[in-house]
Amino acid sequence: MPALGQPLFWLAFVIYVAVFPFVLHRVRTIPLPEATQPLLTIIAAPASLCLIGYLASFTHPNLAFATGMLIFAQCLYFLTLFSIRQYTRLSFYPSFAAFTFPLVISATALTRFIAIFASKGLVHNLLSVLQWGEWLVASLMLIFVTGHYLNFLRLTAKTVKQTATATQELSD
Repeated sequence: MPALGQPLFWLAFVIYVAVFPFVLHRVRTIPLPEATQPLLTIIAAPASLCLIGYLASFTHPNLAFATGMLIFAQCLYFLTLFSIRQYTRLSFYPSFAAFTFPLVISATALTRFIAIFASKGLVHNLLSVLQWGEWLVASLMLIFVTGHYLNFLRLTAKTVKQTATATQELSD
């Protein structure tokens, strides 16, 4: 798989590095409607995806390069956490689903990094603590979003039922 994985990683990485500044500029200069603001948390996912792709595609990944990618991905992760705190104060929107993937993929990337470099004695125990913290945050966010979706579906079903009842009463 390295024969295909490595060129695909480099292609994805180069595209990500080229596009990221434009995305960041767009996000910072043009305000988004409230309902789409939670989608901004997705900005943390591609860096972690690139890290996972790199670690999966190379038999002997370069520690310095992987660490640089991890640091960048973690910076975006913490930026996302800070943003989520602000966005959870908004009314519920289906776009809240965007909170889950970046948190899960960041925890997955950190877990993969630790698994590869811990066997070589190159990982500090603090990373393991961070890893479990990220999995806890991701799990809690999954519960939070699922709970809000269930409530949203309950309220939608109630509204549909009331509308159907009112329509039927008007037609009688």
